Amino acid sequence: MLRLSGKSIGIIAVVISIVLITGCTDRKREEGVIAVVDGEAIYQEEFDEDFEITKRIRQKEYGEDILFQEVDGDKTYEEALKEDILEKLILERLIAKELDKMNINITEEDIDEAIKTHYIDELGGEEAYREYLEKNGFTEEFFRRELRKVLLYEKHREDFFNKTHLKEEEIKRYFEENKDSFIKVRASHILVKTEEEGEEILQRLKEGEDFHELAATESADAQSAVQG
Repeated sequence: MLRLSGKSIGIIAVVISIVLITGCTDRKREEGVIAVVDGEAIYQEEFDEDFEITKRIRQKEYGEDILFQEVDGDKTYEEALKEDILEKLILERLIAKELDKMNINITEEDIDEAIKTHYIDELGGEEAYREYLEKNGFTEEFFRRELRKVLLYEKHREDFFNKTHLKEEEIKRYFEENKDSFIKVRASHILVKTEEEGEEILQRLKEGEDFHELAATESADAQSAVQG
């Protein structure tokens, strides 16, 4: 189940209060609109589809009775799930708005290509892809909508790393300035009393025995026996 930080919940609470308390915008008057995020509507139909699919997945994982179990002491799992889904839809709208301002977006052609490459081709054809959707209880619209989000976040990640360049000389300078934090030299030895003992231990090392275990059991030096 989606769990959000206190800051995220605070933002969402503000958004919900603006949307649901004022409730006087033209978008809010539209039939089937349950919330408006920065001028963009969230429709009951989208919420219901998301809820039904998520509900089936949860029931498949945890059993048919999961929806009636109490969570957080004062609500059922079903009530908490509905709250989580609404929070998720609102948060997704907010993120999408911000990414759009950064000119990061996904086209229908991008989604078509991803479906063909990662699902139709890998699953063995269009029929196998349809069976995959049916098996998981996904509608085509729901699957494309969720895939768009995945592609959008992935594109943002790539854009971030492409714009984050560290020059080689900067890396070298940082390493030189902080190499004492990176490099630690540890010298270990096994002290023996006779050459024969040394040859025997060397042979055991060649045969694969652990150096530190041999140091602990065979070294005549008390310190190396403890530290290995």
